[in-house]
Amino acid sequence: MTVGFFVSRATTPENAGSVAFFDAYASVRHFYADVSAWTGLTVEQILTGQLPDEHGARNAMLAVRSIAGQLAVQDVLATAGIRPSLVVALSLGISSATVTIGSLGREDLFRMLWHRRTMPGAGPEPEGVAFCHLDPESDPADYQAPVRAGVHIGVDFGPSPAGAGRNVMLSGYRAALERLAAEDPVHVTMIGRGSTALHSPLRQASSDFLRAYVAKLPFRDPRIPLAACLDDRVLTTAGEVRDAVWRNQVRTADISLGLRQAVRHGVGLIILPGPSMAEGLIRFPVPVLPVTRPADVQPAVAAAQGLAAA
Repeated sequence: MTVGFFVSRATTPENAGSVAFFDAYASVRHFYADVSAWTGLTVEQILTGQLPDEHGARNAMLAVRSIAGQLAVQDVLATAGIRPSLVVALSLGISSATVTIGSLGREDLFRMLWHRRTMPGAGPEPEGVAFCHLDPESDPADYQAPVRAGVHIGVDFGPSPAGAGRNVMLSGYRAALERLAAEDPVHVTMIGRGSTALHSPLRQASSDFLRAYVAKLPFRDPRIPLAACLDDRVLTTAGEVRDAVWRNQVRTADISLGLRQAVRHGVGLIILPGPSMAEGLIRFPVPVLPVTRPADVQPAVAAAQGLAAA
């Protein structure tokens, strides 16, 4: 049995765990200085600075913050001897994973993340996302096009860890989502403000934007397989990883596909390194350890060593 990582975007701008790692490790402080040089953001902005109101810049800064925190934790874990045999990546986590698997350099990644602030936003019709809990007897088709015009399943989180049913994120036109939430408030709740319809066909312009950008970047074949939750397979070539970065904008993300690959590849422990949206949303098939504070490092090392000795 081996150790896998699961990486995804952080759900909130709060970043206390990353600040604790920054204070505890000189290597982390050096890394944040590099991120600052690559993006033009100050270290304070990356760690705890107020996010801009403008949606594109806000999203890009949150992406830089999330992924800097994840890679900083991974550096600490690597020094302690913990390296993954496979990475499961959800959504923005695919971009984060490009570095972990050795497919893209850090400078290229962070320049891309900050460049995303210029990515096309919503079209003339406002877009949004909503959280939906499906009862066991519910048919997912009833919550998306063509039954619900303008609504798509953006992320399938799989079986609920808190009980029966499954959790999904709906993406689409805001008016259509608001109508659905008004009709079914028990199961559907609108999320956030000024959102775009992530992981849906409405994001074609942003997908094209990223496709043109990453075409110029020097991707390499990964050293570690990547399960990107977009298909029931792992990615093992530079071209597959590059394509996943832009396909992620328009494809439904299905976490069960990534976790299935983890089981197939013998992963017996999944570590969540740094900020993540996974806790409380996903039912994992193997034990999970979040590493969000320096105090979490030693238990992770002990768990990994115990797994190797079993």
